[in-house]
Amino acid sequence: MIGFRRSKVPYHKFFFSLLLIFAGSFFVFLIWFLRVNEIECLSADNKCPEAVSEALRDKKGNFFLISLVNTRRMLDGYGGIADFSISYIFPSKILVKIKENIPRFRFDTSQESVWVDDKANIVSAVSDFRGIAVPADKRSIVEGQKLSDEAAFVVSLLSRVERIIVIEYVRMSDSFLQIRSDRINYIFPLSGDVEYLSGALNLLVLRLNNPTEETTIEKSEVLEVDFRYKYPVIRTIRTVDY
Repeated sequence: MIGFRRSKVPYHKFFFSLLLIFAGSFFVFLIWFLRVNEIECLSADNKCPEAVSEALRDKKGNFFLISLVNTRRMLDGYGGIADFSISYIFPSKILVKIKENIPRFRFDTSQESVWVDDKANIVSAVSDFRGIAVPADKRSIVEGQKLSDEAAFVVSLLSRVERIIVIEYVRMSDSFLQIRSDRINYIFPLSGDVEYLSGALNLLVLRLNNPTEETTIEKSEVLEVDFRYKYPVIRTIRTVDY
């Protein structure tokens, strides 16, 4: 004879479990479809870059899911951020915490100082800056929220040059870039092929530091090397033509 055993699970526990599942599902549904009215952004110094803050302001007013996706997409595409996290604060706030790239260069103009990383992304100022300061004769080197093309070129060139020579002084004029190292001034254009220019510098430095019997110029005689021409122009104490 086949019999059935009666369940020992009380009905009130069963309905309580269903209630928890329903409440949890409703809460998740409510979170995803609430509108975001505030997006707060914090960084190491408790203040996000203006470009990031301005971009985040445009993400408010949407449903949480839409705001979350748009915020993450924007932060992924912002080059100056090394890492970030996004959290939700009930009922209608998103908190964004970012970690910026370390500034490698600082451009000082008559109107402003601009800190950038080695990828030419504008980042926040730091009190203990240990990078390369670049005095610039131009009134501004920022176009919109980005570096000008000339300033971005300077960053790219300096990132390569500092691997070849010890940079003692840099100056960005209206028409050229001046770099001083070991008493020699190196003059570069503000546009062109970065790999070619850095390669030409590397070859020249190798020849000056390792003279052979065919070497006609001593390093101690060199005052300036100008890379603005098809072939670098070397000016020495014997051939100065200012």
